[in-house]
Amino acid sequence: MMLHIQRLGLDLPLRATGDADFGVPPHVLRRPDLVQAIERLGYHKVFGNRWERQLDERRVAAVDLLVPAYRSRARDTVTVGDVVTTEVPGLAEALRRPAIKVDAELRLTDGTRLGATVVLPDAIGTLAMKALVRGVRTEWRDAEDLWRCLEIAAAEGVEPSDFDHSATLRDLRLVLWRELGPGGAAVGTLAERLQDDAAARLRTRLRALLAEVVGEGDSRHNVSGGDGDSPA
Repeated sequence: MMLHIQRLGLDLPLRATGDADFGVPPHVLRRPDLVQAIERLGYHKVFGNRWERQLDERRVAAVDLLVPAYRSRARDTVTVGDVVTTEVPGLAEALRRPAIKVDAELRLTDGTRLGATVVLPDAIGTLAMKALVRGVRTEWRDAEDLWRCLEIAAAEGVEPSDFDHSATLRDLRLVLWRELGPGGAAVGTLAERLQDDAAARLRTRLRALLAEVVGEGDSRHNVSGGDGDSPA
């Protein structure tokens, strides 16, 4: 998500993160190649699906290996090959969609610069992962990430007809209105940290983004009692 914001030049706050989530199809994790490649880079397994590498006295680089959820309820613990990992809602949709390749220059902490081609999920795939995870986790950062992903989708030219191609995407449309529409759970979470004027502007912005990207909602999309305010 952060790479999308940077490559598109969006004026959105960046969120620091201490680890990297690496989503792969189960058949990739069943083979030893991926884990062996990670360990050759100096990472060691600390538990379940997490590998870490000590950078210096204070910092640790970490990578979590994750797999898609292919059922309505994602499992926190599932064994794939020799790895006990976690299923991620929306990852299956992201892996099915065409990827976006970014030629990136990476600056390491020691000043070294490396070139690499980074493969990212497209805007809808990113939106699916951040929206559907709200069904199993409701942290403040997830609500903020969902707003960022909607901004990314708008910048990429995603439009309502793009959500008509599968049942998963039609469900995603409903989830987005439920979370970010009037009275939505994510809206309430975001608004509670803002002054009244800023919260009102954010609600107005979210309504406009939903209409542009997802399509106009109706009463079935909205939930009552989320942030307690009338539509902006």
